Amino acid sequence: MGVARKSKPKTIRRTIRCPLKPLDVQERLLCFWFAACAFVYNWALTRRREQYEAWKAGTTTKKGLTAFDQKAELPALRALSIALMAIPVVILRSAIDRLDKAFDGFFRRVVAGSDPGFPRYRNVSRYDSFSFPWAKGMIVGAGRSARLRIPMFGMVKINLYRELRGTPKEVTIHRESTGKWWACISCDIGEAPAKLDVAAIADERKVGIDLGLTSIIATSDGEVVDNPRHFQKAKEQLAARQRRVEKETQKGSNGRARVRRLVAKTHKHIANQRRDFAWKLAKSLVLANDLIALEKLNIAGLAQGMLGKHVNYVAWRILVHAIMCKAEEAGAWVVEIDPRYTTQECSGCGNVKPKDLSERIHHCSICGLTLDRDVNAARVVLARAVAALGTSVEKATAARSVGKARRSKMDGGDIVATQL
Repeated sequence: MGVARKSKPKTIRRTIRCPLKPLDVQERLLCFWFAACAFVYNWALTRRREQYEAWKAGTTTKKGLTAFDQKAELPALRALSIALMAIPVVILRSAIDRLDKAFDGFFRRVVAGSDPGFPRYRNVSRYDSFSFPWAKGMIVGAGRSARLRIPMFGMVKINLYRELRGTPKEVTIHRESTGKWWACISCDIGEAPAKLDVAAIADERKVGIDLGLTSIIATSDGEVVDNPRHFQKAKEQLAARQRRVEKETQKGSNGRARVRRLVAKTHKHIANQRRDFAWKLAKSLVLANDLIALEKLNIAGLAQGMLGKHVNYVAWRILVHAIMCKAEEAGAWVVEIDPRYTTQECSGCGNVKPKDLSERIHHCSICGLTLDRDVNAARVVLARAVAALGTSVEKATAARSVGKARRSKMDGGDIVATQL
């Protein structure tokens, strides 16, 4: 009779991204290391293709190569190049690990029935990061005067604007398209806290969330957070800079590269605004609630539909990911439920009434409940989540007056909603 193995407790990994300030000479050397990693990546991809073709031809019995096999071949490759010998082997191994993850994702999507693209060769200009394991003494100093020690490279100035959490495990050096450099330090912050007892969670600590486009979320408490529309606010500046790129007709010129960097900075600024807004909103939701109910939407499929542009602009995926990360650290519950008919079902009596997208107010002819359409959907989401967990929650006692709440301010992570 076999002995049951005790499963390992789940640990939480979080990454702290710190600005890196390399000198001009160091920046050129880091770019050369990126090119070397791209070369190793493409070499490893070629070796996998050759091995597979040899297996198809019947000249070998081994179908493919693993990351372990290719790391064993790496010393022979380095012996043929003085340039590769000057780069730490742990950094070149990170290129092989990246290719292995690409193949894992490719085969996973094949098994799922989708039609994924085969891993492609990487252009040197698009290979912009490498990783290496953490070692003791890599950070010297603190704050703006800190230095990061890169193996076989030396000290690079880093802005360690906050202390590292837990135990550092890995460092990734990354260069953005805007020209900024970052050191991403992955830390193990310990075991995930135990989930709270669902039966002991008070009703006021439970919330249902309906994701939307006009309002990014509507909660079962009646709060509606408007879509900040970061892209719409910056699209005129973005369009002007893109027109400047078109005027720089000579490709590869310094002027064109300078204007393209301005376009990249605009896109990055919009992305940073979305991420900052999503994480602050997620933190406020987790601080105020122990059970958060969400719709399990096919965001990737919706992004390819008629409203795909708006779905990408509102960044649902970032918000859901942020909520799950914050809830994991707090021991809170995040329950995803089937989103079908959540906007048509009445949260008061359960009656289903089809609605057009233009109908923004829910009015039930059976029980007389009248309230905002999205708030009604959020209450339905919460009721389904609680039922799925085997608990009960009180229905809304009285129909609130029709009024759309707006997010007036955020102070200290709290959302303050007022009625119009």
